[in-house]
Amino acid sequence: MKPDETSGMDKVLAYLRHICAQREYCRKDIYDKALNKLGNTVLATKAVDTLESEGFIDEARYARAYTRDKSALKGWGPVKISYMLRSKGIPEHLVKEALGELGTSLNTQKLESALKKKASELKNDPQLKIKLLKFAASRGYAYEYARELIQRLLANSNENETQT
Repeated sequence: MKPDETSGMDKVLAYLRHICAQREYCRKDIYDKALNKLGNTVLATKAVDTLESEGFIDEARYARAYTRDKSALKGWGPVKISYMLRSKGIPEHLVKEALGELGTSLNTQKLESALKKKASELKNDPQLKIKLLKFAASRGYAYEYARELIQRLLANSNENETQT
């Protein structure tokens, strides 16, 4: 490596270490940033390998953090989270492991409250069930899972309406 390449690499590594210390990044995201700064695939790969060996990048840790954040903050379901992690190059076994740590009761509560809110917005809509299914699918929940929950919610709301 030439002296000017070394100083440029050191600056880029310092920048990448700084941003990795702020939040979790996957290997692909850091590679893209390194490639953008360095303009050389060999140097970008070397930078990412260095960061990974130093513990700044950890795909398993990233997958767990991403899964927790998207589920808790965005209300995403396992299908959408899985798709997004795979699009970032996270290996399948790490995706399954991260999703396994996600509690199903939390998912059910999140989806149920989102569906209740959406159903109240769509009150008296003849296509309520279809729109709720599409909404659940857009949030990343499996069709069968969402269908059962929607049927239960609609049955409960019909019971509540007949009682009043």
